[in-house]
Amino acid sequence: MMMQPLLKTSLQKHGDLAKAVEKLRLEAKMTSESTNSCSGGLRRSLKDVGLTPRFRVNDYVKVYRGHSLRKARVVQVTATEYLVHYQGLPGDMDEYVPHYRVIEDREMKACTSNTARDDEVEQLRQENRRLKDELLIAHDRLKRAEDDMAEEWRKECSVLQAKCLLVSDHCREAVTRVYKVLEEKQRVIDSWNCVICTTTAVDCAFVPCGHMFCTGCSAQCKACPICRQEFIMRLPLYKP
Repeated sequence: MMMQPLLKTSLQKHGDLAKAVEKLRLEAKMTSESTNSCSGGLRRSLKDVGLTPRFRVNDYVKVYRGHSLRKARVVQVTATEYLVHYQGLPGDMDEYVPHYRVIEDREMKACTSNTARDDEVEQLRQENRRLKDELLIAHDRLKRAEDDMAEEWRKECSVLQAKCLLVSDHCREAVTRVYKVLEEKQRVIDSWNCVICTTTAVDCAFVPCGHMFCTGCSAQCKACPICRQEFIMRLPLYKP
């Protein structure tokens, strides 16, 4: 346990603990008597003495009273004494006691420390609850944003699908028209082919019936194979 500065100094001077304590008691008594004899009964301030006391105002301490310790609270601090208020006693029982009679109330300090720790734990719990609430709010916002994006995506897909169907209908109509044009073209081409060989384009016509054939096939015919009428001559044809 840490020793009070004045008690340590007195012990270094006298070498015996009992003598040192007794010497400090006498000095405190003489100081108290000289102080009381002064006008107004004023005590020396800490600023005048230049000492730094161990305890401050409102610190919880224990005070030696005879052979027992009593819990108290520091009310005022002077150069050599503490004005203490004893727990469970009225205010008129407050008294000045020398520094060496005052020690630290570790139980009260531990209780105060535990209270501060409990307050800190409670603050952390409140912060944790606040963060949980914020997390839930953020989760709800994210869920709503996802739903909104999904709905917008479905709308865009519906529009694109409608456009694709429209384009598909136009393409189908265009392909149909192309097929018709190709069929018509093929029909026209077929109409110019020889009806006998069906591969060579017609290039002559029989007179007088007017049926048309290719030169190769017409050379093998003595009469028109369509109307069976004898022809007079073969009239050459020229495509425009």
